[in-house]
Amino acid sequence: MMSMVNSSLATIEDFFSHKAVINTELPDDPVFIIGHPRTGTTLLHNILAKDYHNFYFCTTFCAGFPSSFLWFEKWGKILFRGVMERTRPMDNMKLHFDLPQEEEIATNLLSGGYSYYMMLWFMKQETQLRRYLSFEEREREEEGEKREREKDEERW
Repeated sequence: MMSMVNSSLATIEDFFSHKAVINTELPDDPVFIIGHPRTGTTLLHNILAKDYHNFYFCTTFCAGFPSSFLWFEKWGKILFRGVMERTRPMDNMKLHFDLPQEEEIATNLLSGGYSYYMMLWFMKQETQLRRYLSFEEREREEEGEKREREKDEERW
C-alpha cells in the first residue's frame, strides 16, 4: 500500500520539481556514516545534524516519503500528524517528522525492499532475503541458470 502511495506522490513530484532537482548543486565533500547497528552511528548522525551550516540530513518525513517530500512534506505532516508514536518502540527515543533519520528506510522504500534492512522487519524470511546482501548469491543463481540452459540445449 505504502509503495503505491509513494509511487503516485513521486509522479507528482517529478512533474513539479524535476528541473529544480536537476539544477541543484551538491557539496563536493559528502560525509557518510557507516557502521553496524548499536555502535553509535545514530548518535554521531544526530550530533552532526545539529550543525545546520555544514551538514544536511534526511528527516523522518523525508525518509518515509523519499520520492515526494519536496512538495508533499507540508501536507503530509498535517495529514499524518496523528499516525506516528511520540517515541520509538525499541528504545523509547523521541520520534517526530523533523528529527534526523538514517537513510536506510528511504533506501528500502526506493529499492522495493531489496535492502538488508528488510530482514529486520521480516525475520522469518531472512533466508529468502539473504540473496540481496551480496552478489555472490546471485552469481551462484546465474551459474545454476546457465547449467540448466546448457542441459536444455543438449537435450534439444
